[in-house]
Amino acid sequence: GSRKNPTKLSAWSIATRRGWREARARGATALESTSALVQCPSLRAAAMPALAARAASRASNGACDRTAVSRSKCLSGNALANASSAHSARHSLAAPEMTPSITSVGAGASLTGVVGDRGVAAAFSSMDRNARLASFGDRIARLASSARSFVSMMFFFGVVGGVVASEASFSFSPAPSSPSSSSSSSETVKSWRVNKTGALSGMTLVEDDAIAPPGPGEARVHVKAIGLNFADVFSVLGLYQATPPTPFVPGLECCGVVTALGPPRADLPEGTVVPDLKVGDSVMCVTRFGAYATKVNAPTHQTRKLPAGWTHEQGAAFLVQGLTAYYALRALGNVRKGHTVLVHSAAGGCGLFGLGICEAVGARAVATVGSASKKEIILARHPTMREDAIVVRDRRRFGEQVKAAALVASGGVSDECDVVMDAVMGDFFKGGWDNLAKTGRYVVYGAADLTPAGDLGLSGWVKLAWKYVRRPFVDPMNLPGVNKSVMGFNLIWMFDKIVELGELLAGLEALKLKPPTIGRRFRFDELPTALRTFQSGGTTGKVVVLVPDEEEEE
Repeated sequence: GSRKNPTKLSAWSIATRRGWREARARGATALESTSALVQCPSLRAAAMPALAARAASRASNGACDRTAVSRSKCLSGNALANASSAHSARHSLAAPEMTPSITSVGAGASLTGVVGDRGVAAAFSSMDRNARLASFGDRIARLASSARSFVSMMFFFGVVGGVVASEASFSFSPAPSSPSSSSSSSETVKSWRVNKTGALSGMTLVEDDAIAPPGPGEARVHVKAIGLNFADVFSVLGLYQATPPTPFVPGLECCGVVTALGPPRADLPEGTVVPDLKVGDSVMCVTRFGAYATKVNAPTHQTRKLPAGWTHEQGAAFLVQGLTAYYALRALGNVRKGHTVLVHSAAGGCGLFGLGICEAVGARAVATVGSASKKEIILARHPTMREDAIVVRDRRRFGEQVKAAALVASGGVSDECDVVMDAVMGDFFKGGWDNLAKTGRYVVYGAADLTPAGDLGLSGWVKLAWKYVRRPFVDPMNLPGVNKSVMGFNLIWMFDKIVELGELLAGLEALKLKPPTIGRRFRFDELPTALRTFQSGGTTGKVVVLVPDEEEEE
């Protein structure tokens, strides 16, 4: 047959040994998904030679031989079923030289028999149209599947971090005796429980949740303040991969007073830092969920004594956000004196810590905020920072804004940044990436621009999928040429490395940063309202929830 007219290729000319091998390697998966073709043998028999010939001319995925025909594209079963019912009467192409038989094979089918060319032209146009429609339908289905996969992993890479920089989430050693419904517990506590994910309104206050005595290596902490993080929002919405099965108690960090201690834990790795605690000590602690309660059992190696002069509110605002900023800038970004650092969401909890770390090591910061009103928060905490080095993000000209602010921050030395600490992403990624210097490091720990504005309904999923489709890309093949790197992290993976996290915390404490800034305070019974306010992105600093003493409640 002529290669210029592939529809005239004979079945024998296509049926090469190479074609059969390709059919087995490439066509098997497609055949397994097309059980609907069994409904119309004549239509399939007519269409296969044309599609196979077309595939041969395009070096595509299909091939056939004298005794087997494999499809070149994975067609939608539903679309082909519709096509078969519409055309089976009109396109019965059986002839003496075309006597196919169909044998079911699992979910798919195989076609045997000698296939001739008669009737191909009649069936080709209708089958080709249906094939294109089905292929488009498959792409849409795959896109929807990808969007759902994206949502489930969003905070897996810190991807959906939030406007304030508590977007990084933590997976700490599970506290086996944290609040549960165990009947063997000796005390009861109040806790906020999630019985069904998907909406912040799904949280309910449980007045008599049970808590067991502290186990080996645990400390019972009477909670005084709870720190909110964006991982809390996503766990309640069901978008956080590390979320335990419902029902569960959210919350990653708190601060309070030690009321009891369990026996020492003997299986911790060598080098683990375990503070010497005693009953009555005020401690900051992190735990794998369960912090939205009036009492928690926290692993002692995940606690630190409250620094002198700090309040319980400040203690509840330190560990998660402080370690997030420190890991991003020091461990990954390798920020040092003289560097210019772009810090997104700089008025939030992590952002303010990021600015403090830059100041402590002698780096120059460019800060971004979502509104002009947040500039005051930054200048109040960092009065030496120039106001024109603070950028109010504008989607239309963000790249220009970064370039101008970097020039100001560096004293006219350079309009590029050495490190970017990004919890926003979306439309603002390009402006930072384009202004990243050679050898620069772009550190991602969140994606506030993709954060749902409220509870997830149908419209919320659609908006999220649309933003996901338009997300920025970086081609890894180009990275050696531009000599830059992109790094993403989520401390959920780091907290299995107990010794390394202890070293990070020691490095953070050595910087002697100022106590955290508290932006909003809520009562314990207002916790769902606090989460919704926090989710809005309009807050600054750390949002904390205050837990009253039992005597005060009475």
